[in-house]
Amino acid sequence: MKKQSGTLILANAVFKLIPTIAIVAYLWILYASNISEIRTDPVGNLIVFSIGLVISYFLYAFNVRFSVTFLLLAGSVYSAYRWLGSVSFGEFDAFYYSIAFFIYAAIFVAAWVVGFGFARFNWFPWVAALGVFVFAATTVINDFFTLQSQLDAEYLRQVTTTLLPRDSLVHRFVTLLFLMIVPVMFYSVYIVSINEYLRKLKVFQREHFGYLMRRSFLTIAILAVLLLLPMIYAYFFDIPESLVQQMNSAQANSASFLKKTTDTATQKPQFDLNDYAQLLPEVKLSDETVFATYIDNFFPTRDGGQIPLPVHFRRFVLNRYEPQNEKFVLDPYPPSSVPNDLFSPSIKDVPIGFAMWDSVIAVTTEEYQYRKNISATVYNQSLDPNAFVSPNTGWFYQKLPVAPEDRETFTTAYQCSSLISIWNLPPFMFSTTNPELQAFKEQRAEAMRMDSFRSYAKLDSIFYRYYTTIDRNDTLITQLADELTAGKATPYDKVESVVDYFLGKDETGEPRFTYTLKPGAPETPGQSFMHYFLFDNKQGYCTYFAGATVFLLRAAG
Repeated sequence: MKKQSGTLILANAVFKLIPTIAIVAYLWILYASNISEIRTDPVGNLIVFSIGLVISYFLYAFNVRFSVTFLLLAGSVYSAYRWLGSVSFGEFDAFYYSIAFFIYAAIFVAAWVVGFGFARFNWFPWVAALGVFVFAATTVINDFFTLQSQLDAEYLRQVTTTLLPRDSLVHRFVTLLFLMIVPVMFYSVYIVSINEYLRKLKVFQREHFGYLMRRSFLTIAILAVLLLLPMIYAYFFDIPESLVQQMNSAQANSASFLKKTTDTATQKPQFDLNDYAQLLPEVKLSDETVFATYIDNFFPTRDGGQIPLPVHFRRFVLNRYEPQNEKFVLDPYPPSSVPNDLFSPSIKDVPIGFAMWDSVIAVTTEEYQYRKNISATVYNQSLDPNAFVSPNTGWFYQKLPVAPEDRETFTTAYQCSSLISIWNLPPFMFSTTNPELQAFKEQRAEAMRMDSFRSYAKLDSIFYRYYTTIDRNDTLITQLADELTAGKATPYDKVESVVDYFLGKDETGEPRFTYTLKPGAPETPGQSFMHYFLFDNKQGYCTYFAGATVFLLRAAG
């Protein structure tokens, strides 16, 4: 291993590490706004990364042994993690502190490895250039149609109107694509070219610094001209209309509630629900049959008959809202009073006849009033083989054989058990003229009004805040909620008033809100899709109605 002079080591640090920290900071700011798993401080993350990178680089540039120091680092991180787990915190505080420490530790260790690479391997800048380029490209591909919301909408609008002749979703996307790719291209070319020069030097002298600065500025100038040409063209001639139409069409076709894969053995399509739902100008629905089911749930009538009561099936709960993206996401680590309160067994490889259940969920759910157990048989036609769906709170799964005559249609079958509320009736059942159902509706209303006075004081405070917090700065939604629930004494009546608002008619006798898959985009710059739905357009699909209901009910307390 060849020895380097101290000045050359310092020069490498200045001309390689500082640009690397800068590009990591830039990409992390863009990416951090779209993280749905764990929220940590982007500034803190960058500080941890920078410290790990700098310490590691200087240690290994002066030929300190990697194996010994890395083992010491790993041991220190593990010991600190164990110590943190032994400190007495609240149940949920301890969990979040542990996860946050794990994230910071992972960032520090990753930075340590990067610093080692820069210090010891002349070819490592090529790896760094490829790494940041792949990261940026992957971010664009994975979130192609929501990338525009990773930056503040008002800021993005201002940049778009400055750089391009008009403002639209497509123009904003092109602007953000430019903001993502151009800095990465700058960094990639710069770090490789500067590395090729530095690695040829044996000693770094003062005149080399001036040369490197001039070389760096010249490289940046040439790259700026080449990379800015597309934006210059778009500024003077606009984006071709055919490209705008293709991107709008692609956005609508890709905005689906289902994600599609292909069975490698049969080459048949398989579907599962996306783990997010977003407010968009347009979405597409598929006409594919995913599964069929028989539900053992009926309303008994006085004459001995039965009225079938359909129920909603649930894959998972999108339990967190990301205001930056106007997106509802699946939070894998929500605070919960029930450990793993959503039964999600891995069912793909379960043998026929075998059963799986979660007694904790079953027992805990039974503590709530007015619950009953129902069973359903699910026949899978094109559902992902590892996707488990069941009515409401499922707690039991058993794989069943498929009858020979049905095997061309259905791939698998299973029976599930769920605990549902006895008051759980689909809304269309209440529009019938059946007197027994009307009487049941009144009985349901009185029982739920009485249940509304139940105290929630025993709930964990973090759990309670997680599901009740609302942005009080959004005065438009708060004022509307106050208007709708004025004079309503119980939570049940407040819920009814909000539901009636969406189902009611306006002053002309027409439905106040209408369901559509093409609600369009806000016409006012900077207006959110939710405000556009509630106060202007009043058209949307299920995500709009469900999201608006949640906001109004939280605002109403």
